[in-house]
Amino acid sequence: MAVSFAEARKIIRSIGAERSIRIAQDEEMVTLDQAAGRVSKDGIVSPINTPTFDSATMHGYAVIAQQASYATPAHPLHLRVLGITAAGDAPLMVDDQIYSGTIPCVEVRVGAPFPTARSNGRPFDGLIAIEHTQIIQEGGQGRIVRASNPPLTSWHKRIVGSDFRQGDIILAKGVVVEPKHVMALASVGFKDIAAVREIRVGVISVGSELVTAMVQDQHLYQQPAAPHKIPDSNGYYLTSILRDMGVEGIYLGAVPSDAQILTSYLRDRLVHSRFDIIIATEGAMSGQMEQIPKCIEMLKGAVHFRQVMMNPGSEVIFASLPSMDPTSALLPMENNFYGPAAVLGADDFFTPPKTPGQAGQVVDGNSPAFFGLLGAPIASAAAFRFIITPYIRHLSGTPEEQAVMGKVMQAESSFMRQTPNRSTGTPAPAELLAKGHTHVDVFRHGTVRSYHSGVVVEISREQSPAKTSPFASSNGWVHIPRGHVGMSAGDVAEIFPFCSPKS
Repeated sequence: MAVSFAEARKIIRSIGAERSIRIAQDEEMVTLDQAAGRVSKDGIVSPINTPTFDSATMHGYAVIAQQASYATPAHPLHLRVLGITAAGDAPLMVDDQIYSGTIPCVEVRVGAPFPTARSNGRPFDGLIAIEHTQIIQEGGQGRIVRASNPPLTSWHKRIVGSDFRQGDIILAKGVVVEPKHVMALASVGFKDIAAVREIRVGVISVGSELVTAMVQDQHLYQQPAAPHKIPDSNGYYLTSILRDMGVEGIYLGAVPSDAQILTSYLRDRLVHSRFDIIIATEGAMSGQMEQIPKCIEMLKGAVHFRQVMMNPGSEVIFASLPSMDPTSALLPMENNFYGPAAVLGADDFFTPPKTPGQAGQVVDGNSPAFFGLLGAPIASAAAFRFIITPYIRHLSGTPEEQAVMGKVMQAESSFMRQTPNRSTGTPAPAELLAKGHTHVDVFRHGTVRSYHSGVVVEISREQSPAKTSPFASSNGWVHIPRGHVGMSAGDVAEIFPFCSPKS
């Protein structure tokens, strides 16, 4: 029995949140250059004050402010330069006594530390900008500079702890790491951080009509081209959009329309590989899922729902697969697959070769989610975006996604039927650019644009679940909730980008 879109999302939320607890307990240490897009395992605070020392923010002469505070254009002071420091140099310790009316100073470049007074170990606390000075002597007795302005004592330097203080929060627990976080973490000395284990998703396509290519043992195997076969677009699309979301998507290839072969292959994957989610698509040409339900039954999976009242993508199965013991895997038989070559159907159909695995890779208590999608490309894309994507977000502990609100606009190549009615003189009703449904949530792809006046979306005219060209020219989805008549130009709609944002 079909469940409503809202009921499906509620089931997704419940199961995803429950299993996210297990995911959150696993961690991986990742280097900072690989941390962007990962979820922080723990809250991270600054271990130090930054900057760790006072440093100059302009080129000038560092002085003890009290000694040089009386400089004016009418009564300039003379400074005796005791050294030069640049960024990266250690601070100089210098004599801080006034001799023969000349005040001690050190020339400092931007980023350089301030010198330390030999008499008391305290840093110099003032700076006279170089443009307010004039060199009046060079040579044997050193450089002497005339200063006609008093020193600056505040904004001329970066003060210890003015950026981060020890204990300041840099990254909260469960936050998606962004490049700005990487910058902050690096600035306080981190080289790696603990991240929540990356979600691992396997993608497989089912259909004897499909052409696929796979890499195995560094060799490329390609099914011979045949006019009666079709390319497997779903497998590549789903794998790429998973990776675009920051998820480890692994394309497992295509198998023939045979439940026993599919079951054997998935059982082997469950034993020898760790997947949190497995996605299978079927029925690109037939429009029906026949082998996937049989496979779930053979694997003794628990089905949570098998149809959702949404369009497109209503044929979607959500199930939980059991953990597999290594001894339950089927051993490869002659002809390098899970049975004799005769069961494979066509001799030229390429099927994924069995990958040797180690029993030690089995994760105890792991119960991967399984999603079965209809093979029509746009139907599978919609089901992935609005059923599987929320599950992945809940599993990773990231908050639910919120729609962007924007106005629906008419395509430039068409026009509104807003002209006066010839018989009554009244305006004709606005044309529905996308129809809604009483009981079904409707999703339509389109082109989203942002202007100074707000966000607008142009709904694609062609919405066939099998045509990829209009989809390739789009960049977002419009959601028409159940019970709505549809969308006309000027209506406000819920808009979602093709790929869910990571944060």
